[in-house]
Amino acid sequence: MHNVTVRATDQGVPELSSTALVIVNIQDINDNPPEFVTKYFTASIPEETRIGAEVIEIVATSRDVGINAEITYSFIGGNEQKKFRVDNRTGIVSVAGELDYERARDYFLTIQAVDGGEPPLSSLTTLNITITDSNDNPPQFTQTTYTARIREDALVGDKIIQVKATDLDSEENGRVVYGIEKGDRLKQFAIEAETGYISVASKLDRESISNYVLEIRAVDFGIPPLSSYVLVNVEISDANDNPPLFSESNYTAFIHEDKSLGHVLLRFNITDADAAPNTVPYTFDFRSGNEGGVFRLEQDGILRTAARFNH
Repeated sequence: MHNVTVRATDQGVPELSSTALVIVNIQDINDNPPEFVTKYFTASIPEETRIGAEVIEIVATSRDVGINAEITYSFIGGNEQKKFRVDNRTGIVSVAGELDYERARDYFLTIQAVDGGEPPLSSLTTLNITITDSNDNPPQFTQTTYTARIREDALVGDKIIQVKATDLDSEENGRVVYGIEKGDRLKQFAIEAETGYISVASKLDRESISNYVLEIRAVDFGIPPLSSYVLVNVEISDANDNPPLFSESNYTAFIHEDKSLGHVLLRFNITDADAAPNTVPYTFDFRSGNEGGVFRLEQDGILRTAARFNH
């Protein structure tokens, strides 16, 4: 606004004059588009951010005045999944949908600021929202159960099987270590925390325990840590580490001298703690005492006469 004083003077003698005050109002025209305070906006939020939480405030200004400086905001690109909303008056961007770092880690949103002039003027800016990982995924084993077999004469340190779990999270949230939780009361197995290899930790004996069911835990390094469990069935296979045993250490048999050749004197009963094929069929032979060949030992464990006896 300008205040101008104007005087008018005549040509008479004496001169006469008068003045008038002119007030000049400069009216704004919409000749300045909105200007964002920065060319690019950036923000970073964790994937667990709740719906409705504020992300960032977008600010644009106009050198015009009045309605020509009234600015409204809107998305014109990058928000096809409707994960965010922008308040058209304040420019505050907030979360509008569930976020998942494992599905989308960055959003590039194009925001338009439009003034209220006629015709309206507008400007564009870009908002890059980076989603950071939260520990929202527990480790997942690659199999629902594991099965392995190892001989009972395996050496301490021998590897049996490797279990493996993956974690969709990143960095420490996705780093997994393993441990034996249950099923190893006698501490006969060990597991490498980083690799998941299960190995023999002490001597095995199939005749004492022929099968183990180990519960393995996989846990990540998130805060709080998440874990999952899997069962590993370890079958102990037989090694021939037990000799056949006679039911008695000494036998006594009686025979009448008139018995025919091939008369059955006795049958040897044999037991063996091992499992097939380390047991039956057994083979029998004389070690001493039958130099004259008066007895015959059959492979079914029956001792028979091979000659006539004369008392």
